Amino acid sequence: MKADEASVAVEETAAPEAAKPGGLGERVRSGLTEAQRGLQHLEQQLEAGAQQALATLSARTAASRTSVNALLGRVEQESDAALGAVGQKVAALQEAARKQLEGLSTRLVEGAGFASQHQVRALQDEMAELSRKLDVALTASKKPARSEGRAA
Repeated sequence: MKADEASVAVEETAAPEAAKPGGLGERVRSGLTEAQRGLQHLEQQLEAGAQQALATLSARTAASRTSVNALLGRVEQESDAALGAVGQKVAALQEAARKQLEGLSTRLVEGAGFASQHQVRALQDEMAELSRKLDVALTASKKPARSEGRAA
């Protein structure tokens, strides 16, 4: 029973003290209010710091993007130039190989005395063209002679 009486006595003394201005309740409330203001201030500082960090990261990202794009542009230009040079080398090598094959084919025909079917066809086509030209030239030269013979 004495413990119950002691707790009742503490409550009776605490209740009037909490009701007084400047009492324990008022001090707790003011402490909580100050702590809440401090937390709000800290929250504002953290938010401002986060926004500043985000702005810094955005600027760095933009700078990095610009650098990467510039680097990609240079790489593309260099690769285009290299591809152009390779293309020219390939064309030159193809031309040289074609000339060597033609020379080898000519030497083979000269040495062996025979030609490939392709070469024979090419020679036949060339001979046919020359024959047509010769026929046209001969026909043109004979026509004026006939007209002179009839007129006489």
